[in-house]
Amino acid sequence: MVQDAAEVARLISLAKTQGLEEKNWQLARESFTKAANFRNTVASAELARVPAALALAELGKPEEALLELEDAFAEGTSALKGRAELHAALAALRYSLKRKGAEGELSAATLWEPRWADEKWVKERAGAERGWPPSMVERLVRFLELD
Repeated sequence: MVQDAAEVARLISLAKTQGLEEKNWQLARESFTKAANFRNTVASAELARVPAALALAELGKPEEALLELEDAFAEGTSALKGRAELHAALAALRYSLKRKGAEGELSAATLWEPRWADEKWVKERAGAERGWPPSMVERLVRFLELD
């Protein structure tokens, strides 16, 4: 189990480097997905499902990204369901795809973590701290600019 946890941490770190620094979101997605596959033995691995889906959006597949996030929410633990980042991602994708429920997801995200309503924080920190790809940051910022 300790080895699995170390491997999850290594894969998540690698994925962030591949995406944010190397701009290789396909490799980043693969690494996040490998980390998420440890979710039966390492609780934190389930959280890798969110950036794995966000990498899909960066690769031009926002519909698939939304489906993966909705599946993660439906199948996930209470820790994932209460994760502000998941709700912020759902809000951004639902808004950009003109789907219902974006406002409710944003409300849930900001209830758990008010910074998700702060355009400046989203622009400056969502990528660096959370590993969000540029297209997802842009989607959420466009939604926040409506207010």
